[in-house]
Parts: sequence; structure tokens; C-alpha cells
Amino acid sequence: MAPAEDAATDAVTLTTTKHQEVFTFLRPTFDAHAYPGLGAQLGGPNSAAYADYTPEAALPGQPLERAESVVAFHMLPYVRPSVLYVFGSESHYTACEPTADKVESTGVGIGGSGGAAKGRVAEVTVQGVGHLIPMEAVDETAEVSVKWLGDEMAAWREKEIVERSEWAYIPDEQKRTISDQYLEALRSETKSDAAPISKL
Repeated sequence: MAPAEDAATDAVTLTTTKHQEVFTFLRPTFDAHAYPGLGAQLGGPNSAAYADYTPEAALPGQPLERAESVVAFHMLPYVRPSVLYVFGSESHYTACEPTADKVESTGVGIGGSGGAAKGRVAEVTVQGVGHLIPMEAVDETAEVSVKWLGDEMAAWREKEIVERSEWAYIPDEQKRTISDQYLEALRSETKSDAAPISKL
């Protein structure tokens, strides 16, 4: 925990230990008390520290878990804004988890952006770096980000011009009222939801 004996004179020891850092990445699905059986003696897992599901059932055979990454992955289809994924070629995440599943899943669900097929999701792989890409390749990260943002801003300006031009020809009263087509659709929806009339 303390600096090594042969460490430089300006070496420091972080207040947060490397062990505590690991705890933020992965949670145990087993009784993680230092003394075996202590959890059972205390009445089972602490509900404030453990998830409200059974990890063994959700992740069979997995001694460690982190639910947030699973939840985030399942939410990817509903992402509405455009997305640029920047991957590192040497990242162990890239090696053990295919990047295509993230790219192909993003924005393709109900309310999503339309995904890569609509040009709303892009990816770039930075060579020679791990998953701490902005810290390892500052210049290259900035370059790919600025290029992508520039393309996004250009596309937004083009769409904004078209929308403003169309909006300019709409009378003021129509701008703040519901259209006849909307009302008709609402009426038909209400009729279809109405309870059937009893024949008795």
C-alpha cells in the first residue's frame, strides 16, 4: 500500500487504494465479507449494497458483475442524438467485446435516431491506444471529434434552413393550433379505444 522501497523521492501513495478502485469496476455475486459465512449470520446480503435481483440467476457462473453496463447496452437502441464511438485498438474492451454490436444496436429502437443506416452513428478506431483514449492520444482524439462535430453542425444547419423556409409559409394561426388531420387521427384513435357496446 505504501510506496516501494526503491521508489523515487517524489513518489506518492493515493488515498484511494488500487483495491478500492477495483471495487468500483466489479461487484461480487458471492458473499464478499472478509470472514466466510458472516453475511449469512447478519441475515443475508445488505439490500443497500447489493442489487435487488439474484445475480446468480441473471448471470449464471459469473462471480463478478456490474449491472450498469448491461442496462446501458440494452438502452442503446433508444438513443436519439447522433453518436460517435471512439475505440482504442489496444483496449481489452475492444478485444473481448466486439464493437459492432454497440454500433449496430445504437439508435435502432422506437424513438431512436435511426442508427448507422441513417448516418446517425459512426465509429473510429484509434490505433496503438487502450480504452483511456483521450488521455493517451489527445491530439488524435480532438481531430476525429472536431471532424465529426463539423459534419454534424453542417448537416444541422442544412436541415434548419429547410425547416425555417417551410415554417415561414405557414399562417400564424396554424402554427399554434392543431391541424384537421391531427384531429381526425385523434377521433379515430378514440373510437378504436372505446369499449364495445353490450348486446344484452
